[in-house]
Amino acid sequence: MCVTVVQSHTLWIPHPPYSLHAGFSAVPIFTTMMISTFNMIFTACPIVAYAVLEQDLRVSTVLENPETFASSRTATRKGFFWLFVLWMVAGTWHSLPVYFLPWYTLTTPDRNGLAQDLSGTGTAVFIALTFAVTLKLCVRTHAWSWITHLVYWLSVALLLPFVYVISILWPRTDISGVADMTGVGSSLFSSAVFWLTALAGAPAIALLPDMAVMMFRRYLRPGIVTLLQEREVLNAVQIMANKKRTAQGAFSPHTNLQVIQQQRGSDSGAADGPIKVTNSHGSRVNKDGNSLPQINMDVEHGGLEMGPAGGQQQRQRLQQHLPVVAD
Repeated sequence: MCVTVVQSHTLWIPHPPYSLHAGFSAVPIFTTMMISTFNMIFTACPIVAYAVLEQDLRVSTVLENPETFASSRTATRKGFFWLFVLWMVAGTWHSLPVYFLPWYTLTTPDRNGLAQDLSGTGTAVFIALTFAVTLKLCVRTHAWSWITHLVYWLSVALLLPFVYVISILWPRTDISGVADMTGVGSSLFSSAVFWLTALAGAPAIALLPDMAVMMFRRYLRPGIVTLLQEREVLNAVQIMANKKRTAQGAFSPHTNLQVIQQQRGSDSGAADGPIKVTNSHGSRVNKDGNSLPQINMDVEHGGLEMGPAGGQQQRQRLQQHLPVVAD
């Protein structure tokens, strides 16, 4: 609910400063079609996908840790009120760089004395606002799937072609209720200032406080849900590492035992074959009394101890010392 209210709040905050800049004229900063598509397509679809598919923790993790329900049991109206106030303050901050950065950069004449008009500047603010709202959902999304990727990025990718097509169709088709957008798409998309401010600078500055607060709470004041999320990530990374180790041909404990047994069988008839002798320290020695190197076996991790770059080295060590190791 907070996400829906904040994105609507962010949409209407730029209107007061725009009225001051436009001299209280009747020209709107956003056209009727932009406002309709903002609430129905470009931000509605990502919010619906977030509401349906997002989950803080997996079902198995929640069942194993029932204390995660404590946050909902202990929630109060006062706490919800202050949470809502924080979201409104964040929405107000998001609208400030989204409006002022494109406005002052695009309305400033370039070296040729050209600048964007009200329609072009309003369209740039609308694009920056849509990008900021969608990226805020991306920052808060924890359970990513192919559906969320599709909905999030498709809604953003369709925005630019939508603006370009409207700017082409306006002078050729009678589109009632839409301000004059003739050539707005080609004029904006050919400007490097638009790409740096509306698509990169404004959303990044708008989301910077959100990122700072999230990192502060995650690393300095983590809750039970945050800690369990970190554990899920570590488990997923370990599973991926085990799969990669298996794909690269790492030995398992059963494979190591088979290799050693085969080597023992092939060397059993040799006259100078190794014998099992231990010294007073418990280390293995050969028949000449020289200590044999120890081979580190890590059964828990699936065979030999494999470092970041020591997998091939460990295998070479195994092949080198197998003829002189006997159990």
